[in-house]
Amino acid sequence: MSAKLKLGIALQGAFVLFLCYCYIFSLGTPEQLHHEGRRDLFFSLPDSYTENTDPKPSVVAVQSSKLHTSSSKHPSSCKKYITFFGIVPYWKEVLTTLEHRSKRWIRNVLEGSRVHCNNEACSVFVSYTEQPEDILSSDVVIFTNSFEWMSNGVWDKLVKLRPPGQKWIMSTQESPHYVPGLRPPLKYRNLSYDWSDTYRTDSTFPSPYGKYEPFKNKDNLYLQQHKLDALVKSKEKAVAWVASHCETLQWNRTRFVEDLQKHIPVDTYGRCGTMELPWRRKDLLRKVMEPYRFYLSFENSCCSEYITEKFWRSLDFGMIPVVVGAPLEDYLKVAPPNSFLHIDQFNSLKEMADYMIEISQSESKLRRHLAWRTKGEVHTEEIQEHIINPLRNTSLCSIVKRLNANLQEDEKSLFDFFGEQWDGSCKSCSSKRWMRVYQTST
Repeated sequence: MSAKLKLGIALQGAFVLFLCYCYIFSLGTPEQLHHEGRRDLFFSLPDSYTENTDPKPSVVAVQSSKLHTSSSKHPSSCKKYITFFGIVPYWKEVLTTLEHRSKRWIRNVLEGSRVHCNNEACSVFVSYTEQPEDILSSDVVIFTNSFEWMSNGVWDKLVKLRPPGQKWIMSTQESPHYVPGLRPPLKYRNLSYDWSDTYRTDSTFPSPYGKYEPFKNKDNLYLQQHKLDALVKSKEKAVAWVASHCETLQWNRTRFVEDLQKHIPVDTYGRCGTMELPWRRKDLLRKVMEPYRFYLSFENSCCSEYITEKFWRSLDFGMIPVVVGAPLEDYLKVAPPNSFLHIDQFNSLKEMADYMIEISQSESKLRRHLAWRTKGEVHTEEIQEHIINPLRNTSLCSIVKRLNANLQEDEKSLFDFFGEQWDGSCKSCSSKRWMRVYQTST
């Protein structure tokens, strides 16, 4: 074979290899191809973000189960992969309800539009899975909405497959009693979660149900006084209780309400009551609740700092919450002054009922418990909003920021499911002996 012929064959071979390389490159990088097989939804978070701002028209939306390349302005080395490990159909059901589809940022998640994180010049890809094998290439795994299906076998697989340096986050807005699926086997106590995203203020990513803020501008005091006058005059009913979970996991709320009704009228709503309530419609709910003086804000669990939307919503509606749940000192730290009644402030059920009647019969005492409204306001979210809180861009950006900080963390700083911060935070529902009759467990 002549030298020219050999050279021609070699050139043809090189050209064919070049074409193959171009084709493979057009499919994406090896890192991206690794993710192609995953059926989950991905979206990218470039460098500056405002949650209420629309993505720029020039940004291309991503709407498929395949991973798309990130914006060219980001360093190729700055890519973060976040995986939600939980019940995928549940996420889809929550996200596709009409009430959530109307929210712009929810549409961004569903449609895969690019959103932005302040000062974090990274592309972030988010996915959802139930399969342990899918965590292999993730920087962060967020465990949420797991309920009871997380068996020991699933935990064994997860721990075995977990790559070095991968962060695990426990994310829930429920109390420890209601997330058995997030409880790791005791043998993995120090091998499971690094961070937490809960209602507690000492969480890595705290997400309380509500807060009270004093007014910055005190010039509108006259207007607030006028609103208070109208609110006090509108109070024509005694007590309301709304409950959709009737189980007695830690204490018997239903029995307590039945005993209270022997002393003061209590209207009951929801699955545990006698009347229906449009609880998904805040405007209609407000109309039903505003005429009541008191609201029974009875938590299903008695755990430190577990103060849910029940409490904050009743304050927002102009009611006086009567609370059983977190310790009295927890409420005093976060609630408006003189805004609530706590079970530990009374020596008997009758004493509490008598004081409620006393307030009902005295406009000045009623006004004293509502006077905080002239000095500040409460901010709260409904439970539906808190369920999807981990998906918020602000939540994801907080995780990216902490990842990029590369903080040195010792074992003591890691989240301990079994420690006093979480599992050990649930105690007796009251320090009063008379409440023990309603207690079913600690």
